[in-house]
Amino acid sequence: MLLLTGLRAGAALADDAGVWLALSENGGPYAEAAHALRDELTTPTARRTEVRLGLWQELLANPGRPPQLIVTIGAAAYRGVIEDAQHGGATANVPVLAILVPRAFYESLAPKARAPTSAVFLDQPLTRFLDLLRLAMPERKRIGVLLGPESAPQSAALAKAAGARGMQLFAAQVGSEDELYPALRNILTDAEVLLALPDSRVFNTGSLQNILITTYRQRVPLVAFAPGYVKAGAALALYSSPTQAADQAAAMVRAFLGSHALAAPQLPSDFSVAVNERVARSLGLIIADPDDLGELLRRQEAPR
Repeated sequence: MLLLTGLRAGAALADDAGVWLALSENGGPYAEAAHALRDELTTPTARRTEVRLGLWQELLANPGRPPQLIVTIGAAAYRGVIEDAQHGGATANVPVLAILVPRAFYESLAPKARAPTSAVFLDQPLTRFLDLLRLAMPERKRIGVLLGPESAPQSAALAKAAGARGMQLFAAQVGSEDELYPALRNILTDAEVLLALPDSRVFNTGSLQNILITTYRQRVPLVAFAPGYVKAGAALALYSSPTQAADQAAAMVRAFLGSHALAAPQLPSDFSVAVNERVARSLGLIIADPDDLGELLRRQEAPR
């Protein structure tokens, strides 16, 4: 809350702000991303940009003059802005850039927008996950994955990428909560690693602890997409921090202000790696320093 208060005070909010930063909720990763993005857009060397920041409900309730662009931070803000546009709100024709949103969630709402939209997704490239696994756990080549409705469309691409890296994929579809644990137990009979992909049907606050307990008992490390999972007991995570997402979004905002055209939606360009050393050791794994793993991944992805 203190961070958000400071952001409001420092942004010199104006009714005719050029860019809105619409948060899903106060504090946490949303405020971190907003802080970083606001700073990037208002540096002394940047093109002059007036920035208005607040909860999405507050901005829509008191729109003043519509902005040139709305940046929504988090899923709730993106949904709220798109639904307001559907009902003919004052910002219905304003382009929207969404950050800190899963790809499947964004794509489910984007067709309903009345103005152009784009995004910086939470989802990491599948190839990046598999390359991290090759670096961190090179001896583990049988990869399990649970696929819900949001992640199922990635099944073929994931199998192809795994095969190209000498890995074998064991995938199970999960259509309901009742199917989750039978599918998990079945996958763990073959898999040496369980890869978690963003999918609210599979990985959510209600299911995570039981998944972690089950995989740990079977001595199968969980590789996840958020640092909070590592704190909870996953062995490894690949993710983009709020600041990394904001830096990428800032470049898209600056390009939009210069051309009045939004770039296409993007997967994260920068990323971080987290390791739970205690869990890794208890599973008999020796995993390199997360910063070293991240640097090795960046070198692999760098243009030659």
